Amino acid sequence: MFAELGLDADAPETWVYWDGARAHTHSDAIIELGRRLGGLARAAELLRLLPRLWRDGIYLWVARNRYRWFGRAQLCAAPSPRLRARLLTD
Repeated sequence: MFAELGLDADAPETWVYWDGARAHTHSDAIIELGRRLGGLARAAELLRLLPRLWRDGIYLWVARNRYRWFGRAQLCAAPSPRLRARLLTD
């Protein structure tokens, strides 16, 4: 899937959200995930009011600066069995 999207599977630069029929990347992944989660997360759909070029520019700017703003964990949390069942693997 990464190769088809033109992404490096060993160093992905974006989230990829697979809805079962289509892969969404960058700001589209955030919007689709918010729509799927519902509730307050659904407010992410308001981002569609902006042109994709602007949305993706903001997305990449936040992605480049997130560790400086929010810090970086020294360890990754192991996913629970419930979450692990939902992740794509080889």
